[in-house]
Amino acid sequence: MGNFCEQRRLPILIFSEKKMMIRFLFSSLLLLTVFQYCLMAYDADNPHTIAPIIEKAYIDSFAQNGFQFIFVRQDTSFDAQVAERLKETFFQVYPMLVEAFNPNAVRKVTLTVDTAYDGVAYAHDGQVVISQAWLEKMPGDVDVVTHEVMHIVQAYPPRSGPGWLVEGIADYVRHRYGVDNVGAGWSLPDVQDDHHYTNSYRITARFLDWLESKRKSGIIKILDESMRSGTYTEGIWEAEMGIGLDELWAIYVGNGLVRYVQPLIGTAKMGHTFPGATVPFGAVQLSPDTDTIPYAVDGKYNPDVYKYCSGYQYDDPTIVGFSHTHFSGTGHSDLGDFLIMPTTGALQLNPGTADIPQSGFRSAYQHDNEVAEANYYRVKLDDHGILAELTTSTRTGFHRYTFAEKDEAHIVLDLMHGIYDYDDKTVWTVARVLNDSTVLGYRQTNGWARTRTVYFAMSFSKPFKAYGSKDFDVASVYKGFWRKFDQRDNFPDIAGKKLRMHFDFDVEAGEQVQVKFALSPVGMANALANMGAEIPHWDFDRIKREGRAQWEEELRRIEAVLPTEADYVNFYTAMYHAALMPTVYMDIDGQYKGLDYEIHQADGFVNYTSFSIWDTFRAFHPYLNIVNPSRNADMVASMMAHYDQSVLQMLPIWSHYANDNWCMSGYHSVSVVADAIIKGVYTGDAQAALDACVATANHRRYEGIGEYIDNGYIPDETNGTSVSNTLEYAYDDWCIAQLAQYLGKQEIYDTFIKRAENWRNVYDASIGFMRPRRADGTFREAFDVLETHGQGFIEGNSWNYSLYVPHSPVGLMETMGGRKRFSRYLDSLFTMYLPDAYFAHTEDITREGIIGNYVHGNEPSHHVAYLYNITGEAWKTQEKVRMILENQYHNGPDGLGGNDDCGQMSAWYLFSSLGFYPVSPGSDEYWLGSPLVQSAVINLENGKTFTVEALNQSDKHVYVQQVLLNGKPLDGFIINHHDIVEGGNLQFHMGDKPNRKR
Repeated sequence: MGNFCEQRRLPILIFSEKKMMIRFLFSSLLLLTVFQYCLMAYDADNPHTIAPIIEKAYIDSFAQNGFQFIFVRQDTSFDAQVAERLKETFFQVYPMLVEAFNPNAVRKVTLTVDTAYDGVAYAHDGQVVISQAWLEKMPGDVDVVTHEVMHIVQAYPPRSGPGWLVEGIADYVRHRYGVDNVGAGWSLPDVQDDHHYTNSYRITARFLDWLESKRKSGIIKILDESMRSGTYTEGIWEAEMGIGLDELWAIYVGNGLVRYVQPLIGTAKMGHTFPGATVPFGAVQLSPDTDTIPYAVDGKYNPDVYKYCSGYQYDDPTIVGFSHTHFSGTGHSDLGDFLIMPTTGALQLNPGTADIPQSGFRSAYQHDNEVAEANYYRVKLDDHGILAELTTSTRTGFHRYTFAEKDEAHIVLDLMHGIYDYDDKTVWTVARVLNDSTVLGYRQTNGWARTRTVYFAMSFSKPFKAYGSKDFDVASVYKGFWRKFDQRDNFPDIAGKKLRMHFDFDVEAGEQVQVKFALSPVGMANALANMGAEIPHWDFDRIKREGRAQWEEELRRIEAVLPTEADYVNFYTAMYHAALMPTVYMDIDGQYKGLDYEIHQADGFVNYTSFSIWDTFRAFHPYLNIVNPSRNADMVASMMAHYDQSVLQMLPIWSHYANDNWCMSGYHSVSVVADAIIKGVYTGDAQAALDACVATANHRRYEGIGEYIDNGYIPDETNGTSVSNTLEYAYDDWCIAQLAQYLGKQEIYDTFIKRAENWRNVYDASIGFMRPRRADGTFREAFDVLETHGQGFIEGNSWNYSLYVPHSPVGLMETMGGRKRFSRYLDSLFTMYLPDAYFAHTEDITREGIIGNYVHGNEPSHHVAYLYNITGEAWKTQEKVRMILENQYHNGPDGLGGNDDCGQMSAWYLFSSLGFYPVSPGSDEYWLGSPLVQSAVINLENGKTFTVEALNQSDKHVYVQQVLLNGKPLDGFIINHHDIVEGGNLQFHMGDKPNRKR
């Protein structure tokens, strides 16, 4: 919001060298930074070029205590209450700001509510313009006036200070002086990923608040006066604070929450997380890969490959290289694009083997020489004596390699490397060498995503002296006429299926060679533009610092007080893992490739990809609806774009790089869409969203939907996972019914609420379990309720899946025999023993993720512990939740009991640590458990806060004695979404004995 930085979309940077400023001046793209210099801040001599032209205006003038407020609007139907609050805000705030900061500021201010302006707001001289569309969308955000009138009070002369500080002070003031603090918190509403200036100013405001409250009271006024007098320089920081700005920032971040993030958690065994560098939801995940296990051996699936879904296994002794794309916590895989590996000595273009790493370009390494932090990874490559460091921006990976000795050095670019790799997976690769430091290209693969193309731009900090390539593909019968060239050495136009390239340097001892590697879904030129916009310099530490600041901002969405240091690590690493996926899938200019293979422009939203919806609909997306709703709204918009571009007219099942890989069962996009609309998060076309949900649910050709519609269940003989599919379709249908009811569409509601009861059709009352049912209505005879493979369920057994009716838990309980029998069923689930033989053929389930027969390491059971609430034994829910938190989540590489599944395991931890959980997304209800936190403040995007307190909390005091919501006793076990987003206080009184009366 605010001055020329917004209007001209000028580039913004901080800690830059003077020689870079001119280059940035002509860039039209924004660079995401923590601290940013706006090259032209508030410029009184250069008025706004887009000031509104008022053809017909309604003008009111108000005066009070020597200040005049002129209110201009173009629409008489504009909300009168909002108009009154705008006036009240001005008279409450502006005189205070004038007195505190600039007694010479103008006394007359004109505020125009503009129907044509498509931004948020801006200020110039004595004028403030606010978008009417914004106020209609966010009527509670009248406090935007506080920010804008501060610009008028600032009245800085041209080039008097950096734009990040101009705006940061305005946001700091907005927080401190805002009316009711509405919209003025540290998270502004409706912030898009690429509104870099807004993110930067918000971060700056927090930093300034820390300086003012913790380091030097009055520093804000000193900075403000220095810019008004035109005397601001960076030297003011050391003069006033005793140390420089860089050092202050390092102290601030060092005291931050990022210190608790341990990306190595989940990198051993089944967690399938990656340890490398990335920013929140970044398009680049720059991380080490530790082996080259093939997907198939002798034409058959190789089960060892499953360990490498993220490319990295903690127990491996070697690193093959550093690739730029990775999934986090999945149970299947792809990606691993564009592996880079630095080497010394004789050139080798084969990765070699783990037992003899010297046989190739891979290297041994030691964990003692490995560091993994938020947006930073470092490791020493023992075989080459190279210190490798990685960091990223949203679309660009940044490598820094320090060579120990004077030697001939090579940087290998492996264009055939991939995760879950096999012959013919790489369809085609291209590399074009533009000059002695710049390479462009692309890679097309046929894997989990059937037709996936990723473009790249690669830039070196030092010119290479020579380069070359080798094609490892078998010789083709057709050779064409490119054979006229010797393409092995210094040939600039390379193409093939199995290519590895090398770039050669002479290095001195201690010399650093840096590499920037940008990605694009659209084209090579776009990749180069992404690089230029995001990292137009060679300051590695700056990008590391900026990415860490983004993580700090993400983590501060919840500020928790926890019992132990280990709990802090688990909690904030869970928040970290819950902000890795889905990933941004569009260029800096908003372009992306759609499901229809065409290039699209993301209009008003950030486009995302990699939706593991079978996992994430349960807790991850509901978590975002609370802590990061604007981002989840964009994810729903991305799903709708997917639907619009789909020739099949279906919402995504598992969206992946302009593809759908159709993984897992259900059509759970409808859950995400309905939940976001009902909770007021997605404000797009709700009717179009409902239509998309209905069309998806009626796609008869997709995995038994036709039979499901006709029979009320999927027959056993037509589908190997007939029961779990039936149960999941029934839940999804209930979500559609809730959305239809919300929108007043009775006929659709009636149809889908009836379909939502289809779970009853696969319940066999004679045995008390869900069971495969044949087309003739009989149940399958040969059936084992404990076996997880081949029994009609996906990644689970009947014991677990028989409880999967999240939308009708009371109906399920009654069907299964009432409260007592249901409680005994739950007790048995947690206390019985499931022998290894029952999950031997289900690779997603391992002993680490099992408690009794309860499989927490896989998602279908994630709501189960909360079901005791309906048996009248809420204390058992409290007991089981705290037991799962302790048993399934630990510090260390093996700290996750199962695949993190794109943040779902982590989201369960976060919800349960806070004391409540969304048992049935699509409703606005959360069921209470037992909080792990001693207290937590959720900083909501609307500027309000929701606080959780657990009094008398300890590892033995797991039982809830009483719950107060905003000071009033809460009967029952449910709180609603509006209870949270309206702000308030949820207080748990804890004890060491069950309260059996709750």
